[in-house]
Amino acid sequence: MNLKKKILLGYGILLAIMGIAIAWSIWHLVVLSNASSEILKENYRSIIAAENMIDSIERQDSAILLAIIGFPQEGKSQFSAHDLSFIQWLTRAKDNITITGEAETVALITESYSSFRDSYLNILQKIEQSKVDIKEHGPLYKKDLLPRFLTVREACEKLRKMNEETMYAASQRASSIAGYAIWSTGLVAFLVLITSLLSGSVLVERIVEPLRKFVEATRQIASGHYDIEVSSTENVASEIALLSQEFNSMALQLKQFHELNFEKILEEKRKNEAVLSSIKDGLIVLSQELNVVGINLAAREILGFEFSDCLNREYKDILPEKVSRLLETESNLFEEKESTKTEQNVFTIHKGDKTRHFLFSITMIPGLKEEKSGYVILFKDVTDFREIEKLKDEFISAASHELRTPLTSIKMSLSLLKEKSETKLNEKEKELLQITDEEISRMKALVDDLLDLSKIEAGKIEMEFTGVEIKPLITHAEKIFRSQLEQLKASMKIEIPDDLAKVRADSNKITWVITNLISNALRYIPKNGLISIRAEESNNFVTISVKDNGKGIPLEYQSKIFQKFARVNENESSGTGLGLAICKEIIRAHGGTIWVDSAPGKGSCFYFTIPVM
Repeated sequence: MNLKKKILLGYGILLAIMGIAIAWSIWHLVVLSNASSEILKENYRSIIAAENMIDSIERQDSAILLAIIGFPQEGKSQFSAHDLSFIQWLTRAKDNITITGEAETVALITESYSSFRDSYLNILQKIEQSKVDIKEHGPLYKKDLLPRFLTVREACEKLRKMNEETMYAASQRASSIAGYAIWSTGLVAFLVLITSLLSGSVLVERIVEPLRKFVEATRQIASGHYDIEVSSTENVASEIALLSQEFNSMALQLKQFHELNFEKILEEKRKNEAVLSSIKDGLIVLSQELNVVGINLAAREILGFEFSDCLNREYKDILPEKVSRLLETESNLFEEKESTKTEQNVFTIHKGDKTRHFLFSITMIPGLKEEKSGYVILFKDVTDFREIEKLKDEFISAASHELRTPLTSIKMSLSLLKEKSETKLNEKEKELLQITDEEISRMKALVDDLLDLSKIEAGKIEMEFTGVEIKPLITHAEKIFRSQLEQLKASMKIEIPDDLAKVRADSNKITWVITNLISNALRYIPKNGLISIRAEESNNFVTISVKDNGKGIPLEYQSKIFQKFARVNENESSGTGLGLAICKEIIRAHGGTIWVDSAPGKGSCFYFTIPVM
């Protein structure tokens, strides 16, 4: 074998080694491209699923807030729609588990969402059945729903972050392996000859350049820049070209999803503005700093301002003084108690010879991290109701006053008739006379109660406020009903602390309230029944409760029993139906409140509060 052949053979061997090295490098890059493409696809699907689950859970949280502020059906409908979306994306996430720790995260999302959903359904059921007062909606939301919502959202964000990091790591691995291929190919080419090295380097550079673009593009996407596209040429491997197409498709979909979020936010904003405009009652939205950020047409007409005159102004500049004072008081209470609370009151606006009355309510808007985000003030025109109520009260007062004198005369006449005709009437006639006398007495009691109630409502009844001890009043009431308790073989349990503070009250009026509540309890307890009376001090008020073990009050009647002529049993003949209405007005005149807690078959408990001295 001559030198030429040896050189050609050696050169051929070197070229073969270089060709093998180049072929190995190309094969490695092709495998890397396929693997990277699959990893990016799988991670992309998981990222999309996580983003959609976050969007769905946030919409469900908005639906819950909608139900809490008084729109349970709308909130329920919105929650159900996004519930299906969340479950669909969660199923896709379960079917696309590819990285370490992803299965545990998906399991956490499944468990947390189930707890969140069950808690929502439980609270919704209470709201629909009116088992929870609207004042307690906010604390229930913060206690039960908000922590679960945050847990689900954080788990979804963790799933998204895991897949983003995996995408980034895959790109880093691709870059590292590509660099290794470059240097190994370059080393072999250098040993063969400079020309082979240069040609091999050019070839490798053409293959690796798209991967570098992928790395840089991935970093840009991770930074939130979605307007990016990786270009490819016809000379690169088909797998690299396919990867470029898939990568560009992923970037485009991420961009569209990002823009879609902004569109949804704008859409929600337009919906809120439409809702504000459609409400016939006046509505004002205040920021956390008590500046006006939203006001509808009805509120502007009530207050006499243009839209541009109201927006971003301080509440004192546009609200009536009474509303401003209550808002200042309530904002301080919200700061101290860190809970949602609503207070209602009435203010009057005079325009020329017209007077209009508005019932207003102030509601705190809860935000994230247990902080308030603002307030909503609602104005409702109650002028017609006030006028009707005034006419009704005047009619009842006048009619009652006119009936008192003839009823008294009829009562006296019947008493004289009973005395003088005792021996002249048969048993049937005596029975009819007795029934007539009892009905006249009941009618007279009704008229007296109506007059008392009218005086209390009009503020004409005299109140003698002094420092009063509660225990003697309750002991006196117990003595009054002792004989009735003995007839029913019932007992009365009194629990009053010896150091209970004195209250600012009219002792006669408070005694009337206590005896009325005890009388009602005696009417409904069974034989051998029990009446419990307790008193305790809290927050500058003394709370007194009268509890019985009777048949209880149905839920649908509990909001009506303090109204005039309200009866739980329509067939009941005893009583005038005004006792609890008078109790309510007396307690309100003392600056306290009265309410009932009852369940059918479990008895009733009436509470009322009186301020301490």
